[in-house]
Amino acid sequence: MKPKSLAAVLLIMSLSAGCAARGTAGRPGAAGDSATGAHADTATTEGRATVLDAMATILAAEYVGEGSPAQDPAAHLVARRDELLALTDMGAFYAALNETLADTGIGHLYVFRAGRDLFDRDKLEDRMVGATLRQIDDYFFVDDVWEGGPAALAGLRHGDQLLPVGESSPMLDPLPPGKDRLRLWVRRTRESPPFFLDITPVAGDTAWYLAEATRASLSRVTMGACRIGRVHLRTFADETLVDELITGADFDDSDGLIIDLRGNGGGEIRLAGEILDLLTREPSVWIRYEQRSYPFPATSWNLPLVVLVDGRTRSAAEIFAAAVQARGLGTIIGTTTAGQVLGSRLFPLPDGSRFLVPVSQVLLADGESLEGRGVIPDVSSERPLMFADGDDPPMAHAMEVLAQQLACPEELPAESFPQETLPQEIRTDDAGDSIEPVP
Repeated sequence: MKPKSLAAVLLIMSLSAGCAARGTAGRPGAAGDSATGAHADTATTEGRATVLDAMATILAAEYVGEGSPAQDPAAHLVARRDELLALTDMGAFYAALNETLADTGIGHLYVFRAGRDLFDRDKLEDRMVGATLRQIDDYFFVDDVWEGGPAALAGLRHGDQLLPVGESSPMLDPLPPGKDRLRLWVRRTRESPPFFLDITPVAGDTAWYLAEATRASLSRVTMGACRIGRVHLRTFADETLVDELITGADFDDSDGLIIDLRGNGGGEIRLAGEILDLLTREPSVWIRYEQRSYPFPATSWNLPLVVLVDGRTRSAAEIFAAAVQARGLGTIIGTTTAGQVLGSRLFPLPDGSRFLVPVSQVLLADGESLEGRGVIPDVSSERPLMFADGDDPPMAHAMEVLAQQLACPEELPAESFPQETLPQEIRTDDAGDSIEPVP
């Protein structure tokens, strides 16, 4: 079977409506931030025309892309203008609008519908599952399971096939009122019979969930007599998380480190630089963004490093991987990254929505841009999907690379191994007593 649709379906917040915000290379500032005073009604042809005209004006004045004519977003909007104007359903209009922008292949180009934009997104509490699906032909497979989340705790694995239950789709539609549990019909291998799996979602917003999954991923594993630190860094958009990693995730007693950037949608260049600061004692690359320079100096880590990437590694995460590769700080393993690193800003549209538009190039120290080409890994390794049963060849390759680089003694005293897994954050109640670890 060949992929019919490669678009991953986000289930981290599928139990309530909304669209996840895309990561950006720099923090997106909203021009004229508030969309108050909106007057265009997209339920009317005139209102839709006003929105399209405003988008064309913004693109002409602000868009920084230098791609081929086939990537020109304004041309795509003109080509589909009559079709877009004919859509009377607002949901269908916004969906078609973003599909048109996505057809350009340009990252950081999106319309956030009024009341559902990336700012309001963080104000919503969704019941989150912590997994993503990928559709192949008419079937859905689990593409990612977030560490420490409900899906992981329930035993869902990468590569599991989700089957429809009766007339129901496996898409995790909103639960009926009064229900607090999700039942999935799962097949793990081609030969095995399907089984039911119950998942109890947790409440929280996307930004919180990204940070919690990163915290839950912190671990150390043994490889012979060596200790390997691992972290699945899922975002560069949470300053508190980055501070915690720098001050609290002490890998000094590890012999090597694996940083997993697969699925990382990006965030702030500055925060990526602060993490990179841990990896070398030498001056590192500089990033130029909107006429400002971001130094990536470094102070402490100087041991073998592997960084895992894939086609979902975007924006600031790509820049981080490129910096590691350019300075020879470690080995990049996986598949080519997304190549979507242009700096972007949000512009208000007359219907109250916001238009995310690339407005500045992001260049590495040698003047090269990753836009449209991404980071090519040093070691190519792809993770299988269908019926993979949780198998992770890129992670296995990362361990192999570190095994070749490390010269570890055959035995170390027991006190050299103080813990197998880094402790999770513990919450306390008003009386100061500990309660359950953060999921």
